[in-house]
Amino acid sequence: MIASCLNSSSDNSLVAQSNQHKFAFTFVDLFAGIGGFRIPLEALGGRCVAYSEVDRDALSVYRANFPLATKSEYEIDMGDIRFSSQRIIPSDIVVGGLPCQPWSVAGRWGGMQDSRGTLWFEAIRFVAINQPKAFIFENVPNLSSTTHQSSWSTILKELSATGYAIHTDVLNTANFGLPQDRSRLFIIGIRHDIPNRWKFQFPHPHLPRQTLGELLHQELLLQDLKITENHQLTLFANSSISSNYYKGYFLFSDVRHSSYTIHSWDIIPTLEREKKICLTILRNRRKKFHSAKDGKPLPFSLLLRLIPDLEIQELDQLIDKNILKFIPGKGYEFKNSKQSVGINGIYRIVLPTSTIFPTITASDNADFIATKSLSKYSDSSNYKQIFLEEIYYPKNYRRIADQDAKKLQGFPSWFQTHSSKVKAKKQFGNAVSIPVIYHIAKALLDIIF
Repeated sequence: MIASCLNSSSDNSLVAQSNQHKFAFTFVDLFAGIGGFRIPLEALGGRCVAYSEVDRDALSVYRANFPLATKSEYEIDMGDIRFSSQRIIPSDIVVGGLPCQPWSVAGRWGGMQDSRGTLWFEAIRFVAINQPKAFIFENVPNLSSTTHQSSWSTILKELSATGYAIHTDVLNTANFGLPQDRSRLFIIGIRHDIPNRWKFQFPHPHLPRQTLGELLHQELLLQDLKITENHQLTLFANSSISSNYYKGYFLFSDVRHSSYTIHSWDIIPTLEREKKICLTILRNRRKKFHSAKDGKPLPFSLLLRLIPDLEIQELDQLIDKNILKFIPGKGYEFKNSKQSVGINGIYRIVLPTSTIFPTITASDNADFIATKSLSKYSDSSNYKQIFLEEIYYPKNYRRIADQDAKKLQGFPSWFQTHSSKVKAKKQFGNAVSIPVIYHIAKALLDIIF
């Protein structure tokens, strides 16, 4: 993996950059963040000649890890791209992860109506003026969806008009050796005078990935793991276990249902009758026969049709147990009705034996990592209950930390994080995955040089 390569060869960025004769190409780091593009580009022999970033917290981390960024005789601090996109700064490659909030599923979908969305035009202007051999831009896949089709078409048209052959693809971090399910859209531009500009191909290595426990070096968790040569678990290969467990985590939710979902009535003492009522509400709250709106509260009259002998006192008891709530004029709904909030502050608990972790984001999704393995129970048909007894009730889990996010994004051990763990975790959520950029850039360099 590229992370281990960087650990041994790039511990001193200042020394690495002191001899310019060692560098094979130059690059400009737009929307630099904390340096996710810079680390792999330097590992491939690149030298940063200029960078642009406006977030003060990100800048402090960037400059701490790349000391030459503070020396104007080596690098140009472009500041806000909105006021520096017309500067003449020659380089071989321009890179940048543009703000994703205007396009993200988790955002408000402001698109080009969001001021951050219009930053695309500044990046395009910089490319048009400076004409680097190539560029690499990154964003969320939703940018290219039908929801933002007009904006996406405009971006592609403007980039192509600057004189570049455009290549786009969506790549997942999980295929590049890291156990993180993270899909991102990449846009590659290769200048029209480059002979092989149309021969570029995105890398699809499908590298074997470590388990979460292996990556995070939790040796205590590995004592009873049974890992096969291709890093798939014996547990998940066992046909007696539901394929849903292949996800490698348990979801805490009252509005979804599967063999890997933990409901509030699974962890709160309830009668079988009460469980039946809850499941009836869960299975019908999203059906359109009573409302076009997904997840609308169910009135008692409808519930009585679904459960003819239902009594209001039974619903009141579920309200007293903090499982249901009553919304006047609408009906009954689960108290924990927002999926990302989870139950009791827990959204997901990922097992250390999992070879995949949900996407690291800038926001806190209440994701936790189990600190105990369950692989010795691989033949059990009561896996969910074992999880509750072995992991949940004794609290054998912990919240994902900034150092976990650092490793899941492939950042090297020498990388200095922000002093605030909360800010550090957010920064890694906004960053690019190091191995993905490394392989893309390597494929690109083979084309343009």
